[in-house]
Amino acid sequence: MGGSMARFTITNDHLYTVSDTKMSVFDISTASNPVHKNALEIGWGVETIFPMGDKLFIGTQTGMKIMNVSNPIDPQKISEYQHFRSCDPVVANDKYAYVTLRTDNLCTRGTNELQIIDIADMAKPVMVKNYPMSKPQGLALDGNNLFVCDNIIKWYDVTDPKVLVLKNTSMIEGTDLIAHNGVLMVIGPGGLSQYSYNTGELKLLSRIPTTL
Repeated sequence: MGGSMARFTITNDHLYTVSDTKMSVFDISTASNPVHKNALEIGWGVETIFPMGDKLFIGTQTGMKIMNVSNPIDPQKISEYQHFRSCDPVVANDKYAYVTLRTDNLCTRGTNELQIIDIADMAKPVMVKNYPMSKPQGLALDGNNLFVCDNIIKWYDVTDPKVLVLKNTSMIEGTDLIAHNGVLMVIGPGGLSQYSYNTGELKLLSRIPTTL
């Protein structure tokens, strides 16, 4: 599993990487011998990539692209949702995409908010709600639990995306997150930490410290 700010992801036997303007595709069915299969231009300002089934969600400084990888070596664009110029990670399930927008050195004309986008019809993504944030970065989704790095970690119930419910906040600094089966992995200034959230609050399980 990858975080919302990842620049590479794996779907089945293929690895997808993104640079500022390109996506590259590698066949990794033989792990000891990855094979470069394709490279395609997908626009400018590309920042992140997130997989869901046979779809890839590409976060850029001006929007979110949805790509179909049912033919894994020849990704095809399904649609593009555009927003103000902002730095832009994204996560998704089969109904909604969740995008954080933030101002940054490269995105000084941006905004700081969480946008929720209806993707039931992936050919026509439509924003259903936006929520102001301080300066959000990575986010993670597990069922109806949405976690957002917004200076601190904010934990929301998104059972109804139009009525976001704040469940808890934690004074934990993070830049990106992965949530899976009751465990939240946090990438932050001190390294990689794992927290349990099954009890309604974040409880530290382990930490791998890193130094710059």
